[in-house]
Amino acid sequence: MFLILEEHFAGLDRDVFNQDLDEKDWVVRINDTEGNIEGFSTLKVLTQEFEGERIHGFFSGDTVLSKRFTGDPTWIPVWGDHVFAEAALLEPEKSYWVLLTATHRTYRILPVCFKEYIPNPHKPSDPRFKKILDGFVRQKFPKEYDAESGLVVLSKSIPYKNIEDIKSKFGDHHFYTDYFRKLNPHYERGDFLCCMTELCPENLTDSCVRIVYGIRPIVAIS
Repeated sequence: MFLILEEHFAGLDRDVFNQDLDEKDWVVRINDTEGNIEGFSTLKVLTQEFEGERIHGFFSGDTVLSKRFTGDPTWIPVWGDHVFAEAALLEPEKSYWVLLTATHRTYRILPVCFKEYIPNPHKPSDPRFKKILDGFVRQKFPKEYDAESGLVVLSKSIPYKNIEDIKSKFGDHHFYTDYFRKLNPHYERGDFLCCMTELCPENLTDSCVRIVYGIRPIVAIS
């Protein structure tokens, strides 16, 4: 898993990676037909009290695919099934997906899959929703998070190694790509745009319903 991450990012620290992995609740592993790990996504549930209610945030940590699997979306249905199943166990308490992303391709999952999310280029963020996001992100990055900009800027940057490959493969100009870059102008050095959406069936787009209940890839959750 660390080697796959190292394919894409510079300045990684193996001890920091191990510590971060140890604190997570789940790892979704993407395997090829021979059982080799070709990608992964880590998850941790955060909890906070907000306006007298207990709420939960499914925080996505490292999420990356090997170069030969980059752009393959077949892991998303299993990830979605798992997260929504876990969120259902926490009802009637509300759950949210807390996404910190340094790539426009990951940000574009939000408009494809969810009706309401922040930040959204089509409407200003609900101040109440933004406060919930702020509370979750500060649990993980109390010093690195700038609530005004909505960015997490690490004290030690972890820049992309092959940023031109990302631009060429996922489009250099696109409505959501341009919006992401406007909000996160230094994404190439590894700055994270903080995003959030509510995890409930009513918030899924028709496209996301097809994705979540689509073809199942070869993955494992631990």
